[in-house]
Amino acid sequence: MIILAKLFVALCALVYRYSKRKFSPAPAAGHSYSIDGITCGVSPREHKGKITATLLTVPLRSKAVFKLSQESLVDRIFKRVGLATEIQTGDQAFDTRVYIASDSTAFSREVSLDGESRRLILNLFTAGARFIQGDRDHLGVQFAGDETTNTGLKALVIKLARQLGDMDRNVIGEGRDPFFLKAVAVECLVYGLATYASVSFFEWQFMPEDVHLDSFAVLTRGIGVGVAAAVALLIGIILIFKGSSRGHRILVESALILGLSLPVGGIALYTDLNTALDQSATIVQERTIYEAYRQEHRGRKGRTYYSYHLLLAAPEAPEELSIPGSVRVSASEFYSLQGRKRARFGLGRGFFNTPWIRGIDFL
Repeated sequence: MIILAKLFVALCALVYRYSKRKFSPAPAAGHSYSIDGITCGVSPREHKGKITATLLTVPLRSKAVFKLSQESLVDRIFKRVGLATEIQTGDQAFDTRVYIASDSTAFSREVSLDGESRRLILNLFTAGARFIQGDRDHLGVQFAGDETTNTGLKALVIKLARQLGDMDRNVIGEGRDPFFLKAVAVECLVYGLATYASVSFFEWQFMPEDVHLDSFAVLTRGIGVGVAAAVALLIGIILIFKGSSRGHRILVESALILGLSLPVGGIALYTDLNTALDQSATIVQERTIYEAYRQEHRGRKGRTYYSYHLLLAAPEAPEELSIPGSVRVSASEFYSLQGRKRARFGLGRGFFNTPWIRGIDFL
């Protein structure tokens, strides 16, 4: 059941990540601005009561998905090594300053053929835009600081939306972005894995009892699984996004997230599959309890928590599966001991041949 709960939370993260690819502007009351029936919504971002960024959004229905930003050193490096293929408009001033993260033929033809669109985009970046983005429903432009009352910027965003409004005339064939669904799938997978790892980490904090008999084997094999999974995913991302203008950004983002999450995620995946898929017969072994004790720990801010341990006497006869001399148990198992001195372990061999404890009874 625990692994199903983790997968459910990971699925929720997947859905959330997909939803974040779409603008969900909440315009601030009193700050919207309209020209000829086109309204620019204003969505301020606040931190500690201060507006740190302002997102201006205008409706823009199109098949194109794009994000424009000022070209960085990282963008130039990835273009040079062949991991990014950017649209070039032929306008040197524009191409040098603006990085186009889009694989839409409609948008690439629009910015290549329409000098007015390029001029408006450059004007927005000159005015301090952090990025300009289209998500098929809206055109969004984010600025640093408080620009909620800047009507000049709002008018400029509306002009750009109007200029881009007929870009679908440039559509060739179905006009689909060949990398959009791939980007959504990869990002959802990566964020889902990161969420799975996070849930597993918190599970270990609240349910720290020993499950596997050989914790070192679990650690080394789990990290190996995590590293192998991360390398395989990154190689897959490189191959999937070959020829894309935004593949390198997804690659860098994925590498950072996987690097942070898959050491834990690899161990969690290894242990969950080892127990959930184990179909072996239960092996019953008994050991004498030499000592049972509760250990006090001090956490952050003076928080006190306890762990519960059994010290086991040496086995009376050779064991089929070797049980360590010290086993960490849950609080409920510890308090159910009630002075009894024998422990009966129900053991599984494990799907990956890593033995684990299915249950403990006290005699």
